[in-house]
Amino acid sequence: MTEPQNALKICVILKPPANKNNEAVSIAIKERADNAGPLELEADALENMTARNEVGPEMAVMVRKLWRNGRRLRVRFLDGEPAIQAKVVRWAKEWEKYANITFDFGDHLEAEIRITFLDKDKAYSAVGTDALLFNTGATMNFGWFDQDTEESEFERTVMHEFGHALGCIHEHQSPSSGICWNEQAVLEHFRRSDWDEETTRHNVLDKENPLNTNFTEFDPNSIMLYPFPGELTCDGRGTPFNTTLSETDKNFMRQMYPRVAAPAPEPVMG
Repeated sequence: MTEPQNALKICVILKPPANKNNEAVSIAIKERADNAGPLELEADALENMTARNEVGPEMAVMVRKLWRNGRRLRVRFLDGEPAIQAKVVRWAKEWEKYANITFDFGDHLEAEIRITFLDKDKAYSAVGTDALLFNTGATMNFGWFDQDTEESEFERTVMHEFGHALGCIHEHQSPSSGICWNEQAVLEHFRRSDWDEETTRHNVLDKENPLNTNFTEFDPNSIMLYPFPGELTCDGRGTPFNTTLSETDKNFMRQMYPRVAAPAPEPVMG
């Protein structure tokens, strides 16, 4: 079976400048108080990470980047063709079926999410509330979309980038990921795509901090996982080409942005 032509078109996460880390923490906590709270980890997972020295006192400030539950997020297109914009709207709003969030597309001057298509052959997004750190310009880019893009590619890429916008990380960088990377092969592969080592480590090799990350058991079917060929791993096992939301994706988003249950009716007194 041949790899899809776009198999390794992967995105870059917009990283806040180092001098804005404290501001990022402040913004996240102001947006949602429980972004500052400790996360519940499965005991076995935490024990295993500790045994591998992946959890230690040197960890940075611990904060999540979720939006306030029930939030209306304003989304503005900075450019792009109407037909392609419509595809983005269609697939972005698919997340609304599972997350208690509304994406309000319009000509909002103070939109939290701002989309461009001009950075060609690239895709990127800020993660969750980090979007508020970027006062001007785009917080999201879809640089490989055109009139010939297949519907499955719109679905895959739009839902992936809006997953980041809702606070999701890359699944291959999850603390629960068991992917064994052939680091030199990975670095060389992405060097050919003009990524330096820091960019490759930030977007592929480095696992996220388990104490400030929302994650589940590793989900090989997640829309947040990219299709890596076997030659980039130690054991020759690649990852699948996912184009739609997995059941874990859906359930995870329901947990992060739960819908408030309707109050029980008052009992009728006889």
